[in-house]
Amino acid sequence: MHSLGNYDINVLMATSEDKGKNVVWHDRQNGASSIDLDRPGDAGLMGVLLNVPVRMFAGVWKSKHWVTLRKIDGVRYNLDSDLFAPEAFEDTEKG
Repeated sequence: MHSLGNYDINVLMATSEDKGKNVVWHDRQNGASSIDLDRPGDAGLMGVLLNVPVRMFAGVWKSKHWVTLRKIDGVRYNLDSDLFAPEAFEDTEKG
């Protein structure tokens, strides 16, 4: 049987915690600016897992898709499994 990958946040949180990761729930009630993306040290942020709305099959079917954002060697990447390869984000500090 082929899995559709339709995972609930509780499954993802339990799996991450089983791997020794501390998971912090964040929803739209809190502004995104409250997430410290550059927290230093061992308590640093490993990544951000987002559940985003998507339309499939010519916009007929609506669903949600999990997307991971992660900083690797000082560069933030979009690790969306629907991409051919990870995409680096442009530097937000540049004007």
